[in-house]
Amino acid sequence: MRINSAEERLLEEKIYEQVTSELSNDNKRNGLWVKALANSNYSENIAKSLYIKYRVQSIKDEMEIHSASASARDEMDIYNVRARARAEQSEKNFINKMRTASNIIKEEPKKEKNVVDSSSKKLIIIMMVLVLILLIVFS
Repeated sequence: MRINSAEERLLEEKIYEQVTSELSNDNKRNGLWVKALANSNYSENIAKSLYIKYRVQSIKDEMEIHSASASARDEMDIYNVRARARAEQSEKNFINKMRTASNIIKEEPKKEKNVVDSSSKKLIIIMMVLVLILLIVFS
């Protein structure tokens, strides 16, 4: 998600407000506060300034991580939907193939039976013609 510079400035202002509120309520992140103290040679005023800088960056990092993980979740959701659709389509294709195979199996005996009946009829006609020819020849 890319935001324009005006939105980015407004967001940054809100982040600074949050950090100011945290400091007012003495709700500091201990790890960042110690880092700020260490980098300020234990000067309280400089440490406060550094803490604000570190905490603003920390909040931005958290937002970026959250945005990236939400994006990854969205991508996984899309992947899962597509995978389910492919599986459903494969299942439908399999069922259709099975139905087609079943219909072919059901029709095959009928075709063979008709072929046999047709051949039998031709054989009977040929035999009758031969018998008639024999009768005519030997009479």
